[in-house]
Amino acid sequence: MNKINPIPANEEKRLQALYEYHILDSVSEQEYDKITALASQICQVPIAIISLVDKNRQWFKSEVGLGAKETPRDISFCQYTIMGEEVFEVPNALEDERFVENPLVTGDPHIRFYAGAPLITPEGYNIGSLCVIDQVPKELTKEQRDALNTLAEHVIMTLELRIKNNVLTEQVNRLTEEKIARVTMELGRYKEALDEVLAVFIMDSQGIITYANEAICALSQYSKEELLGHHKSILHPEFNSSLESDTFWETIQSGEVWKGEIQSRAKDGSIYWLNITFVPFKGKDGNVTQYLAISSDITEQKIKSIDLELFFELSQDYLTVANKNGFFEKVSPSFYRSLGYTEDEIMSNSGAALVIEEDLPLRDQLREKMFRGEGVKDFELRYQCKDGSVKVLSWNSSPNEQTGKLYGIARDITASKKIIEENNRLSWVAKGTDNIVVIADPQGLIEWVNDPFEKLTGYTLDEVIGKNQAVFYNMREPIRPLLKRCKRPSQTVKFLKVKFEIVLNRGENIG
Repeated sequence: MNKINPIPANEEKRLQALYEYHILDSVSEQEYDKITALASQICQVPIAIISLVDKNRQWFKSEVGLGAKETPRDISFCQYTIMGEEVFEVPNALEDERFVENPLVTGDPHIRFYAGAPLITPEGYNIGSLCVIDQVPKELTKEQRDALNTLAEHVIMTLELRIKNNVLTEQVNRLTEEKIARVTMELGRYKEALDEVLAVFIMDSQGIITYANEAICALSQYSKEELLGHHKSILHPEFNSSLESDTFWETIQSGEVWKGEIQSRAKDGSIYWLNITFVPFKGKDGNVTQYLAISSDITEQKIKSIDLELFFELSQDYLTVANKNGFFEKVSPSFYRSLGYTEDEIMSNSGAALVIEEDLPLRDQLREKMFRGEGVKDFELRYQCKDGSVKVLSWNSSPNEQTGKLYGIARDITASKKIIEENNRLSWVAKGTDNIVVIADPQGLIEWVNDPFEKLTGYTLDEVIGKNQAVFYNMREPIRPLLKRCKRPSQTVKFLKVKFEIVLNRGENIG
């Protein structure tokens, strides 16, 4: 007899619902295999299948005990299951005219018992079944049928989760693509920006340049064509022949990043300096395949630094830079040499260690003032020299609020301080006499006169300071030869009355 296969009224939409899951011909998945194994155990049958009914076939997402992936739809039992909403059960296929001649009954797998729960989508479309099969007649209990329906619902839930995962994956992929596009665009902008300020080149493991941007070309004055294919030594030949170059290659060849300053030579022979970082990149075998060099032009800063070093080196003044902790970070050679120390000795000790104990409170007060943002001028501190002697230094210092460092310049006023103190003592004595007293330096230039001198000559102190004293005396012998005959003509005092005497500042007389 002619057999008419059952087809659901909503077949077209049913198939569309099936295809939306993108499940047909997919690989085996553990979550579905667990469902068929559980169905087989609950229903006490050797075969359990998750069958999806396609247009001309039924395809098995998961199966236990069958050993096949699909069969034609027109001989399937599941085509009957999708016609309803309840479990479709065939207790004995040999007694059912619909299946008695079915090749799945008359041949392998010799189906006698079949029960299938329809797989119903949330929209109400039956896309397949969760079925159990035995080779002997039987019937399910109510509990087994309920369990089969529950497992069928779980299959649909898993398929729905698959759709959501697919949607999420598509969204993630779309967002990823959009983000990649944005990142690519941003990287392009960053590259353009970097090309404006950073000089970049790439070299292979042998140091051969494989890429150079416009900035490195502008600095080196070489075109890309002149750089590509050449060794990096074309950019900095002096560095490549130095001992530091050996350490450089050992570092980057080991896969470590190298940072430093390199003196480079442009095509026209001029010198420029780069602050450069070399980043190694490794291949799958773990060996370094290429190096990315990112650098900035520090020529101007380097020249200023060299000029500053030269200024510190040549200055006769004592130049210092100190930090908040009181340690010197930079000092001029004239400073540590005058105190008898080495540079390392000065730099490894706090500045307070050099100041004599009595002056430490004053030093602390001055530092506090500077840390408030105020500069200090002409303040004097006494320093202990390495040989045990003491020197008086006059300081001008100013703080830098941004760096927190103190910048100072000092002069040694030990000798002038001593002269001033001696002059003060002599002046105090000279003020107590009616004789004319003149204090002059070794060149005969007047430094001080007393009141009797002003009264007798009519000249004030301001008028005669710095003048040669010889112009005020009617003397046949100039004063300079007399001064030269003094044992220590560092300072002289002349007492004029009837007789002219030269008195040394230590009280020694020459008639």
